[in-house]
Amino acid sequence: MNARPILLSVAAGVLVVGAIAAVSSLNRSDDDAVEVVSTRGSNAVQAGPADVGASYEPIPEEPTDELGYAKTGLEFGFITKAELDGGKLRITLRQAEFYLGKAAKTVNGGITPPNDYVVAEDATMGEFRYVVDPQASLVGVNTLLPEPGAVERQEITAEELVKSFNSDSNRGVAVWLRHTDTSTNSGPVLALAEQYIP
Repeated sequence: MNARPILLSVAAGVLVVGAIAAVSSLNRSDDDAVEVVSTRGSNAVQAGPADVGASYEPIPEEPTDELGYAKTGLEFGFITKAELDGGKLRITLRQAEFYLGKAAKTVNGGITPPNDYVVAEDATMGEFRYVVDPQASLVGVNTLLPEPGAVERQEITAEELVKSFNSDSNRGVAVWLRHTDTSTNSGPVLALAEQYIP
């Protein structure tokens, strides 16, 4: 057995890991230290500094790309709990995937689904609890509006979201989220928009 190729592979792996660590530490001061805690259940997800893609801008009316997949940096799911706790809006989300148009047809075995969309849920996934930033953009479309009925995009307050959600009997309102860390969908929520599902 020739140990030389194995040693070279291990050495190359160490160099790659070392290079990644060196690059990631460049341009980072002690003030930029990042703390990320991601848990399921009763603890909210917390994160350090916001990434470049994070913004308080409202989630676009078209949250999917031209093929019908979620746009980068957005998370889809169903709010299963919403509450104001110490003045902070906290939501519990059951994650799902939303597909529209071509993407919906692809995941539906090549058949165009009714209403041209598919929602896929993984029953093995736990629910995630998030804190919503006090400055977050909040948009209701139907169920989360103070006066549900018509389907129209409106900015809403945290109080209106909680009141509308808790007055609805289905306990599962489809929403899109944008977090402070858009690459991992973690950290406080900076934008939330209801997804109307007929």
